[in-house]
Amino acid sequence: MFTDTWRTLTTTLSDTSGATATRVDHHDSELATRRARRLDVVAAQQVRARHRRRLARVSAITLTLAVASAGTAAAATYLAAHTGQHTSGWEATAAGPGEVLRQDGSDYLDVAAQLTADIPFSADHQAQRQAQFRAGSLAPGTDAQITVSALRAQVAQNAICTWADAWIAADTTGHSTVDVSARRTATSTLTASLTWSAVTDVDPTPSASGARADAGAETGTRFGWVPAIATAAAAGDRAAVLGAVAASDRCSPAMTPAITAAVTTAATIIGQGSTR
Repeated sequence: MFTDTWRTLTTTLSDTSGATATRVDHHDSELATRRARRLDVVAAQQVRARHRRRLARVSAITLTLAVASAGTAAAATYLAAHTGQHTSGWEATAAGPGEVLRQDGSDYLDVAAQLTADIPFSADHQAQRQAQFRAGSLAPGTDAQITVSALRAQVAQNAICTWADAWIAADTTGHSTVDVSARRTATSTLTASLTWSAVTDVDPTPSASGARADAGAETGTRFGWVPAIATAAAAGDRAAVLGAVAASDRCSPAMTPAITAAVTTAATIIGQGSTR
């Protein structure tokens, strides 16, 4: 039975062998083409993947080198303001006690601002707070150094000048119009300034008659000029405040615009009177 069935099947296949062979060959050709196309796609994807991995490695190496180079450059140029060195003996007397700061330090301005943030300037004189670090002894400088106490003392001096200026500014037209609240705030701050740590660290007992450390120097301690201003302000004596500020010679025109204007006006009036 098996032999007869196989013979019948063989005969049927041989009758359609031409057509079947053609279809098979066509099918095999399409199959081969699709397979080749798939292989080409796979190969292309693998090449692209390898290319991406290569680029990623190159980019990673480049980034690493760039970061390392930048870090090396930054390390080579960055200079800290804090030195960790402190004055002692005659140096502490001459330059003030405390740590020595480098004024050419990369972070000097930030450090200076942080160390003096507790010293109040008049609300109308915040521009002066910023300006004090752009010129003069507090400005950044090559190879310049300053102690923390000297830095704070100079900022305190400038702050006191702005409060004296605020006191004068509160008296807008002589004695006819006075901002009582502003004047009261300025007066209390001028009095309190004698107890600021920035003041007492270098001058524990401010006195106008105390001897200066340097032989032959003017009479008065570092902040010995402040009590006269505070006293005149408490008495409401405008002329005395102006006189005390002028006599001290400690307040720059940049810190005291209202006082400068008042003194200029007074000098002009006096000058005009002398020519009559």
